[in-house]
Amino acid sequence: MSNSEQIKSAMARAIEVIEKRPAAGQGSETTRIDVAPDGCCTVTDGDQTLIVDMSEEFGGRGSAPCPGVLLRASLGACLAQGYIIQAAVLGVPINSLSVELRGDYDLRGNLGIDQSVPRSFLSMRYIVKVDSPAPRAAVEAFIDRSDDIDWVRDVFVRAIPLEREIRLTRSQAAE
Repeated sequence: MSNSEQIKSAMARAIEVIEKRPAAGQGSETTRIDVAPDGCCTVTDGDQTLIVDMSEEFGGRGSAPCPGVLLRASLGACLAQGYIIQAAVLGVPINSLSVELRGDYDLRGNLGIDQSVPRSFLSMRYIVKVDSPAPRAAVEAFIDRSDDIDWVRDVFVRAIPLEREIRLTRSQAAE
């Protein structure tokens, strides 16, 4: 069985299970981030570990991707994987596929210099490059379907509730 067939089969099973038992598709995930004094973070999620550093221009070592890179990577990877999934589900052959993300920013907002400037990206756009023998309409169909249901893309286009809790432990200062 080709990878496309494996993906299509896995998606059909997941849809069948969740249609019958919606609670099977609901849950909560936890990711832990521990930061070192130099700003370098160790991100742990289950048995996966990732290092995130600050860029050199902000005092970090630049030894690993910074959060902005990971933000773009998360969106781009989720889009790309979604396209592969929907192409498999709809039976559209793909020879190659890539997503390129571009984000415009103005650091005056992030640095607190100008409160009228957004603190994050001003805009983002992505280019989907597809090599496929399928007609353009078939390619657009799987891209449109995937964009409509993409998990990470939804975070960008719909404001979601974000809550904060602070837990303070008072111990002696490190020397």
